[in-house]
Amino acid sequence: MLPIGFVIKMPRRREDEGHQGYSNYETFTIAVEIDNDRNLSNYWRNRAKDIYEHEAYVSRSMSRWDSARIILADAMREHYDSEAPELEGVYGSLLAAALGEVDWLELAEEQLKTFPRPMGSWLD
Repeated sequence: MLPIGFVIKMPRRREDEGHQGYSNYETFTIAVEIDNDRNLSNYWRNRAKDIYEHEAYVSRSMSRWDSARIILADAMREHYDSEAPELEGVYGSLLAAALGEVDWLELAEEQLKTFPRPMGSWLD
């Protein structure tokens, strides 16, 4: 039971997709955690900006934005995989299966959309 006055902030939604606007429940769950934790939200927004500005690259087949999305998705997956508790047996299998269903690219895209971008450089 939640304490009186406790409010859960719902993440941004896209109505045409799976669970609450996200591709599935597992992705939605991580999005809610990020949106409801100010420090975590700030961390991922800043990480998205840093990746876009300093780590992403442009190639013939990939824009800087797509590169940043892939790099950030990998960073998010690695973070949550490393933070997951080590569980034995069926519970460990269930947790691994749930984390395997998260659409990390979708979550990365949401974070990349949150920071101001210079004119003309978003899709370079």
